[in-house]
Parts: sequence; C-alpha cells; structure tokens
Amino acid sequence: MKKIILLGLIAISVHCQAQKMTDKKNAVKFDPAGFIIPETGLVFYERALHNRQSVLIKASYSGYKRGSYKYSGVSGGAEYRFYFGNNTGALKGFHAGPSLAFGSGKSKSGASSSTYSDVVALVIAGKQWIWEKGFLLNIHAGAGYFSYKYKDNGNPLFGKDNVNGLGLDFGVCIGYAF
Repeated sequence: MKKIILLGLIAISVHCQAQKMTDKKNAVKFDPAGFIIPETGLVFYERALHNRQSVLIKASYSGYKRGSYKYSGVSGGAEYRFYFGNNTGALKGFHAGPSLAFGSGKSKSGASSSTYSDVVALVIAGKQWIWEKGFLLNIHAGAGYFSYKYKDNGNPLFGKDNVNGLGLDFGVCIGYAF
C-alpha cells in the first residue's frame, strides 16, 4: 500500500511540475524595431485570463530631435486574445482578437508646431511561441480603422487636418513568459 501511495505522489508531482512548465500566465514583451528606429519603444504585458484567452496592455513612447525639428509622442492600448489549436497552456499558439489604441504627439520645427491624436481599432491575428525556459516570440498582423486628427500651426510635414481610413499593422515581439 505504501508503494502505491508513493507512486501516486510521484505521478502527481511529475504532472504538477510539467503543468508549471507549460502554464505560464504572464508575459512581458517588446518590439525590437526600437533598435532599428532610434528613440522609439513599444512594450507589452499579457495576462492569461482562461486557458485560451488573454488580455494584453501596450504602451509606447517615441521622441527625437534632429537639428531644429523635435518630435515626441505616447500611445497606449489594449487587446483581447483568443488562442486556438491544440496548444498546451495559455499564451501559446495561434491567436486572434480585437485591439484598440490611443495616442498623441507633438512636433516643432522653428516657429511652427503641430499636435496630433489618433485612435486605432484593429482585428489582430498571429502566433506566439513560448520555449521551456520562458522566452517567447510573437508575430502578428492586423487590419482595421485608423483615425488621425492633426492640429497644424504652419508645419509643412502635416498637410491635412484629419486622416481616416483602413490600414494594416504588422509586428514582431520578443520577450519572456512566467
């Protein structure tokens, strides 16, 4: 009887350990484009809500100065993800869901200045891989509606007051799940 109980406890322990390896509930990620486009950063936090659903919060900052031209902007948003397929654990595999983001920024060149605000509503689809040690890679694409409102004070960079329409979004993120 003691051997059966011992074998049962070992089996439960091995099962729980394997479950811990695959059931990561949190992920932090960043867009490596920030290394290509200087002074730009985009970070994400994703939290599993259920075995096949998660919520993602994103924030970005960009700012640079070249000669007399200066720009700065911030944005934030959220995404709800549904995971599909035979993945084990949350946050892994193919995903799709709605995304909503808001942003604002300003630019100045000499005596002229401009400000903008934007709203972006997308449907995003992609795939996320998580390796055993927790490192992850996410590739995604989306389509949706983009609305930019500009307030121009003589800056030739922005020729229109408003730009609205359909657009595409692509991205690659790397990070860590825990």
